[in-house]
Amino acid sequence: MADVVSAYGVIKVRFKAIASNIFGLIFVSFNLLSKALEKVQVVASHFSSIYENNPEMPWHDFEEKIINIKWKGEYSISITSDIQKAIDYELKSKERVDEIIYFVVKNSTPKIAEFLQSVLQRPTGDRNITIDLEIETVSQEEVEEVSLKRMKQDSERRAHASQSQQTQSKQDQDEFSLPPNSIVLESSLVLSPITGIPV
Repeated sequence: MADVVSAYGVIKVRFKAIASNIFGLIFVSFNLLSKALEKVQVVASHFSSIYENNPEMPWHDFEEKIINIKWKGEYSISITSDIQKAIDYELKSKERVDEIIYFVVKNSTPKIAEFLQSVLQRPTGDRNITIDLEIETVSQEEVEEVSLKRMKQDSERRAHASQSQQTQSKQDQDEFSLPPNSIVLESSLVLSPITGIPV
């Protein structure tokens, strides 16, 4: 996606650590103009279904997959947190960020894969990690367009949720003959408060 000016560089990664049975997705974006790290999104799990997400998909879809997996709670919190900390620590220095941005601009996937393999070894406890990654450069216009689209979807989702909640509340009041000012709270039973597995 070579635009007039590529303002952002994105690294989309999926990995598997077979020995420790860990699968994950990593999304890292850099501001190429200010030479700074923008964001790091990580999700990891012991379930291989997470590995079915291909890094060849557009950057915004890949990032959304990670956000949705986290939102649904379909991941391992501790492993995800350990990997996130390891990547954040490695990208804390300006020199390292400059080096990775250089690799992004040069589209040097082997160098980035090598860097990520060394970072992932400690939190996964696995020396044999398979990494698939894609590098994408994105224009400022595209980032703004996606941001506006997401804001619109969020507001539509909130409006729909609010509307269905009001309808549900009205139905509950009718069903249980509650007074008009009653508040009906929704709840869902959880088998284990630690893992959050629903009943």
